[in-house]
Amino acid sequence: MGRGRIKYAESEPMRTEIDEPEFRAFRDDLERRYGMLIEMPVLARILGYDSSEAISKAIQRGSCPVPAARTSGRKSAVAYVDDVARYIYEVRRIAREKHREPEIRPIAQ
Repeated sequence: MGRGRIKYAESEPMRTEIDEPEFRAFRDDLERRYGMLIEMPVLARILGYDSSEAISKAIQRGSCPVPAARTSGRKSAVAYVDDVARYIYEVRRIAREKHREPEIRPIAQ
């Protein structure tokens, strides 16, 4: 895999609230698939980490892009679905803002 994770630039903080129907649908789909609390193996896959161990280390170092913590009664850390959805949606928004559509010119015949 080796995809790594996407980091935010210091000047682009993650928005705390997103009031868009597309976001709500995305967030609700994540919850239907994984539940309110997303466990490390799934979280690692969603965020593009190579393994549960890699994301566990990121959580310990404080470099995981979403808040995650181990709660009593659980073997591994979990993240709240809203935080995961917000992070992914913001990464998408930033990427789209920075993406430039190539100029397409008609071919002269």
